[in-house]
Amino acid sequence: ELGVQSANATNSASDRAALDQEVQQRIAEIDRIASQTSFNGLKVLDGTFGNANFQVGANVGETIGVNLSTGVRASQIGQIATSTGTAVTANALTAGGVTVAIGTGTAVSIGASVAGAGAGQTADSAFAKAAAINASSVPGLTTTASNSVTAAFVAAGGTAGDTVDLSINGVAVFAGQAADTALTGGEFATQINLFSTQTGVSASFDSTSGNLTLSAADGRNIAVTQTVNGSGTGGIAAGAVGVNRGTLTVSAAENISFTGAFADLGLAATVTKDTNSLATVNVSTVANANDAINRVDSALSSVSSLRSTLGAIQNRFESTISNLQAVSQNLSASRSRIQDADFASETAALSRAQILQTAGITVLSQANSSPQAVLQLLR
Repeated sequence: ELGVQSANATNSASDRAALDQEVQQRIAEIDRIASQTSFNGLKVLDGTFGNANFQVGANVGETIGVNLSTGVRASQIGQIATSTGTAVTANALTAGGVTVAIGTGTAVSIGASVAGAGAGQTADSAFAKAAAINASSVPGLTTTASNSVTAAFVAAGGTAGDTVDLSINGVAVFAGQAADTALTGGEFATQINLFSTQTGVSASFDSTSGNLTLSAADGRNIAVTQTVNGSGTGGIAAGAVGVNRGTLTVSAAENISFTGAFADLGLAATVTKDTNSLATVNVSTVANANDAINRVDSALSSVSSLRSTLGAIQNRFESTISNLQAVSQNLSASRSRIQDADFASETAALSRAQILQTAGITVLSQANSSPQAVLQLLR
């Protein structure tokens, strides 16, 4: 949140300095929590816990291993793999022609690059290639495109009857513009900016260096056609006349691996993580704030991974405890059946014995009374 605030253009240098003070305090708190959190005297979040085996059974080897060798101190998280390539090639991407994998994840196939609706957003442009990568939804990968070309500029025309024709991305910016008085770089930049909504290209002129810079924030091509008619010369240097293609910037929390026609992206086959961490973050400038946002995202990914690991291990322990409790209950029930009397069965047996005893006594009583009856008759 603080990084996003600092990246806002409405903040002054002093505002960003104040925001950075809070950022540094929060980083210090992250470090404190990671270094002081402990269980039974062992640190669990700074990577010193290492590997440990917990006995969960009655026999040797019946253990659950826990690996907490990855720490989450500010100096241990926040590394990112990021790279800005060279200009993309004139080849459009074909479906499945490039694959991308983040870390040890599964490689994802990139779809075909498709032309956009704007001028210069051709299928071979950085704009279209970035859109194709983002549409493929590669987990954890961020891809952006931009285009900027800087060229020397010499005042165009300057002789009676001179005219200038200039088009950007097929849109006529100057059409037979009179240049009896040479057109300056500032006039070129102003005219180009008047058509920026149509061309997608803006311009700026540095009078000190004499350079004209053309920019397309979305990475579309910047196609420049220029003609100085008459005896005059000058204008945009020849090196910038033609099709200027943009560059791609990729970023992820783990190493980025490309296969296939990745050269058409202007990127290397592998982009590895850097050595900077959350501990080096500051938001004192817009560029640093944007870097902080990326590194915080990476740090969150690392913390989430550790949390999921701990959660999975906790579930294993809970499952083991539940299973051991069931075993204990079953053993207790078995022992009870062996050692303890069945009260209901024994009560039924006692009642049966009592009934049989009563019946026997009754029969015996009757048997003893029969001889006495016979003697009574004989008398």
